[in-house]
Amino acid sequence: MKIDDVKNVCVVGAGNMGHQIALQCALSGFKTISTDVVPAVLEKAQKFVDNYLPGRVQKGKMTEEEASAVRSRISFTTDLSDAAKDADVVIEAVLERIDLKRKIFADLDKIAPEGAILATNSSFIVSSRIADATRRPDRVCNLHFFNPALVMKLVEVVQGPHVSDETAKCMMDFCLKIDKIPVHVKKKLTTSFSTAFSVPVTRRLSGCSKWAWPHTKTSTRHVFTAPAIRWDPSACWISPVSIWPMISA
Repeated sequence: MKIDDVKNVCVVGAGNMGHQIALQCALSGFKTISTDVVPAVLEKAQKFVDNYLPGRVQKGKMTEEEASAVRSRISFTTDLSDAAKDADVVIEAVLERIDLKRKIFADLDKIAPEGAILATNSSFIVSSRIADATRRPDRVCNLHFFNPALVMKLVEVVQGPHVSDETAKCMMDFCLKIDKIPVHVKKKLTTSFSTAFSVPVTRRLSGCSKWAWPHTKTSTRHVFTAPAIRWDPSACWISPVSIWPMISA
């Protein structure tokens, strides 16, 4: 799948991360469906959207017409089948439980179109532990947003050995389409990219030499967009000069 083929997005899980990811997709022009099995969570997500958009209008960040258009592109349902049946990209953002994720991905594999990409927002569970629950392991990857997803720019696209180059490229382009800064992680980690840099840098990076960046000139921008680098005082001594040799080896 290529980015021009992506029109419809399904976000599974409407909690704090899920509903913000869904809204970001709708803000960026994608028809988006947010789904959750808990009606109260879904209702809270819908209220968030219904408060957020008028607030942006009041602050002069968008017009009423633009807000109305965004609202028309996002919908909410407790029915996973309705949410995913036409999706080109599905982003899972549920609890960090491997059994739950594998069940959801197995169900999504039966529901979503054959060419759809199934992504997990997990920073803890790598997609290789989920992919074999589907018949499309080459189209199952990690797409890790940072909290709050509407604000934080960095998104990690993790390409494990089972993920096709086409899938990784589509997800990188998708991130750009939704106004995010993607970092392409080509080596499987047991933690997120930003954590690998900060706890502590030298120890974590000793085995992390295979990284790919969309543009060399923006590589340090990607690094310093990560919240662990932005917020951790112990990491303030890091400079582009010290980082670049470690990530380009």
